[in-house]
Amino acid sequence: MIALAGPSIASAVPLTFTKLADTSTNALRPDMQYASFGDPSISGGQEAFNARSTGGDPFRPTTLDGIYAYGGGSLRRVVDQADQPSSNPFSRFSSFGKPSISGSDIAFTANFRDGGASYRDGVFVQNSAGLHVVTDTNADTTRRGMAFTSFGDPSISGGQLAFKAHSSDGDPFRPASLDGIYAYSGGSLRRVVGQLDQPSSNPFSLFSRFGKPSISSGNIAFTANFRDGGSPYHDGVFVQNGAGLRMVADTNADTTRRGMAFTSFGDPSISGDEVAFNAHSSDGDPFRPITLDGIYLYDGVALDRVVDEMDQPTSDPFSRFFSFGDPSISGSSVAFLADYRSGSASLRKGLFLRLNGVLDEIISAGDQLDGLTVASLGFGQDGIDGNALAFVAAFTDGSSGVFRVDVGSGSVPEPSTPVMVLTGLCLLRWLGRRGLQLRASYIIRKRRGGCRPAHPNC
Repeated sequence: MIALAGPSIASAVPLTFTKLADTSTNALRPDMQYASFGDPSISGGQEAFNARSTGGDPFRPTTLDGIYAYGGGSLRRVVDQADQPSSNPFSRFSSFGKPSISGSDIAFTANFRDGGASYRDGVFVQNSAGLHVVTDTNADTTRRGMAFTSFGDPSISGGQLAFKAHSSDGDPFRPASLDGIYAYSGGSLRRVVGQLDQPSSNPFSLFSRFGKPSISSGNIAFTANFRDGGSPYHDGVFVQNGAGLRMVADTNADTTRRGMAFTSFGDPSISGDEVAFNAHSSDGDPFRPITLDGIYLYDGVALDRVVDEMDQPTSDPFSRFFSFGDPSISGSSVAFLADYRSGSASLRKGLFLRLNGVLDEIISAGDQLDGLTVASLGFGQDGIDGNALAFVAAFTDGSSGVFRVDVGSGSVPEPSTPVMVLTGLCLLRWLGRRGLQLRASYIIRKRRGGCRPAHPNC
């Protein structure tokens, strides 16, 4: 393993923010406005997100859940509860999961019914050819006698889809059930790995459960609980591709900090051969254990540390990280949410990016955005593409919005409303008093973070 040195301090970087939608935006249905948003997915200059909208009669308001996409400077509805999942005029959608976007393909789970049938879950893809169901809970799995019963949120890349699913044989007295990871491509469904498959060459090795997968260029990354022969069950991060199944890390492995071993993992994100994941580690002391949260990167050969609690989130030498969310990766750029504190200030959440080996604070709670004060942030497994990130910001006035930020770009994408360029947070607050319209873009610059010089790995 190669230990990654702590992030270094660097000069300011320009950040171009674009608002895609907020709670004052019409939700593309008459008299309906967005009320809340799920974490967005971004690919090739397009974003997709799920949202709830409200409107209509003020005494008995209508609510609608839906999937929406933004691209080319405009917002469009992909599908909502008022649309039909099939040609049956009595078919209905009930709810939607978080979407994943790749090119013109948008994948998502939904609860629906087809005419007079009962509601069930399905995995859908919407693209230029229209809306089609990949599989649903009426469909058989790749195991004889087993049918799907539920699905996790999918991940899509280049027309290939991966998702977690639960299945059962339907026996009313002693049902057999199985978890597994499945992939869909070219009109066919295949099992990537299931509980009856072996995680190693040991004939007594077994899988117990699986996390949410991430797919890129035919490589599928996921977490799983497993045991290798007679050993106890433990957690690991795996990658499956044309070369077979390999384990990236497990809770028997050491981290990049001397004396620390992994104890648990979050869901990974993959880009090409590179896998990023959140992990918890401990030194194993039975009386006063030292524990650390961190983000790690596997480049197909070796494991590096992106950042952990011993690294410094800002240039303040007394700043420190406390916890991390699941990361998103594009190329070798890794973005993630983290709770941190700068000096004696209170704990707050921030969105960070490790770009070209340098850690950047992008935006945090307490910052000004669109003339409002950020209260909290949302960021998902598909939240980065190249140097662009998509995220949700909730504000202290109760409103919220979906935003895109382009990192390191001196030019501002052409919006449908006038552009304003800023070089400091003080000017951003000045702009906030004047307000921005939908899709307004602007640039700010923030100081990059660094590693505490006192740390041994700096």
